[in-house]
Amino acid sequence: MNRHEELTYLKNKRDQSETRVHFICGQSGIGKSDLAREFEETCEEDGYPTLFYPVKDPRNEQIFLQRLLAAWFDKYPESTVTQLREYISSSDSVEDLLSIVSSVVPDPASGLAIDGLQRAISGATEAGVDFPDPVQLVADVMKRRGSAESPAVVIIDQYDARIQESERTLESTFRDIAYHLDDSVVWFVTARTEVQGGERLDCIQLEPFDQDLVPNPGASYPEDSQPFEPVETSPEQGYEATRALVEEAGFDYEESDLIALHDRTNGVPLLIAAICEEPRAFSLREELENTPSNYIDFKNDIQQEFVRGLTENQQEILGNTSVFPVITVDLCYERTGLAQLVTRQELDELTEQGKLMRLSGEYPINPAYKCHDFYREYLIDCAGLEERALRLEGAIDCLEVAFENSPAPRDPEIEDGVAVQLDRFIYQVSHVSDEISISDIVERVVTGSSKSEEEIADLLASHLGFGHREYSLEEYLREII
Repeated sequence: MNRHEELTYLKNKRDQSETRVHFICGQSGIGKSDLAREFEETCEEDGYPTLFYPVKDPRNEQIFLQRLLAAWFDKYPESTVTQLREYISSSDSVEDLLSIVSSVVPDPASGLAIDGLQRAISGATEAGVDFPDPVQLVADVMKRRGSAESPAVVIIDQYDARIQESERTLESTFRDIAYHLDDSVVWFVTARTEVQGGERLDCIQLEPFDQDLVPNPGASYPEDSQPFEPVETSPEQGYEATRALVEEAGFDYEESDLIALHDRTNGVPLLIAAICEEPRAFSLREELENTPSNYIDFKNDIQQEFVRGLTENQQEILGNTSVFPVITVDLCYERTGLAQLVTRQELDELTEQGKLMRLSGEYPINPAYKCHDFYREYLIDCAGLEERALRLEGAIDCLEVAFENSPAPRDPEIEDGVAVQLDRFIYQVSHVSDEISISDIVERVVTGSSKSEEEIADLLASHLGFGHREYSLEEYLREII
């Protein structure tokens, strides 16, 4: 990673008590996730209770917190029901809640599944049980694991306010959690978008290699932002992080070549790595001879090279699923018509080539894959459709997959695989709601789907916890979006 100064900065923030939520902001490809992963490893080596959690695509605060808490209990399962028990005021209520939980999680020590927690909350409400505020619940559960000397570290990866939109953005959730945490827990959140600083919350802008950390521009409100002390880079450091990648690749180079690489890439780690990971020449100068001399053209060239290296099937798969942060075989099949075995082979080959990352145990559907946003956004531009049309097509296909995997649409118990597809549907229609009215979205979805508006509303009602349809599809979407 060659982010030694930044890693030291995060460790110092972990061990101080004033601020409880730290945002690490920066452009796509700058290395936020890699830094977060390295920080996770460092924290675990130092003996801190640590959870790394990719945001993925939740539709709202409740789903995000349920999945986060489920991931926490999966890693630290020993006191799942004990902790839930303490939030219920009366003994009768405790028995009600425990019966609800035990009906879906026979062995609480094995971890609390997302679906189990969701039904526990829903069932507790129906039974008149006073279930706690989810933000307070998450904060209190995590505080029990950490201490002032060794705080629990929660690393939330890939937050993007542009796509995690709902009636209550996750940024509000992060602000709430900051008020509920004490010095026994600290959160770090990687974010592509600028985030305004506030009390018990701060932001840093992750800069290209060999540049100082700077305050995030979103934290420029004097009445809200916390004092910020940038990490100072020594004058001798120069282009050391860039140099390290070049030397690791085995290039012969002059200092002027190193400077040329750094300038053409703007010091963006992903672009430097694209040159260094698969060297085609002995010297760095030879490698740079056929590359553009300015940043914009250099970036476009790297993205084009990525697409040129794909087979026809791979282009079909990645192009048609480019609007989805996480892709799965069933979705690829629905979007492309390619046989699932062929799709799986292509996805696995892309993973071996380093063009996709496989999410091991981090997603309700297995296997699941992720293409880096730097390339995914370029694939959207190359898709040949307007982005909103591509998203609506994707939303409709998610519905089709959900119905294929839901033999009983009116069943109040939605399986994880169906729930993921419905979350994806909501994710996509939310993304286009600023450009298209809800009524138009409903019309296009119903026209493009093989199911009726009533059937779609029924399945969505089950997913939202109503059990049966009470409103029209348009009313549900207005409520969600």
